[in-house]
Amino acid sequence: FVNNTQTLLQGHTSNITCIAASGNKRWVALGDNGPDNMISIWDTTSGTPIRNIFDVGGVMSLAISNDARYVAMISSLNNEFIIWDWTSESDEPFVQKRA
Repeated sequence: FVNNTQTLLQGHTSNITCIAASGNKRWVALGDNGPDNMISIWDTTSGTPIRNIFDVGGVMSLAISNDARYVAMISSLNNEFIIWDWTSESDEPFVQKRA
């Protein structure tokens, strides 16, 4: 917002249902609830996507941990609470619990 500019973040094929920002505003996570549902993590300083997590079961809610290492979500399709360590190379959730 320093230069009063906006950046269009492209990548989702369905409507965005949730957005969460890290405490330092460096990272933004977006989630959608469509057939090709995903979470995308963006670097706000460069405006580039850093990580995409695909087929997450639809995103009803998102949050980013204080240290910005984890993204937590609630799935809209199967009522699961899932935590992803998006900084790791693993495609498996860090925690996954059915509500």
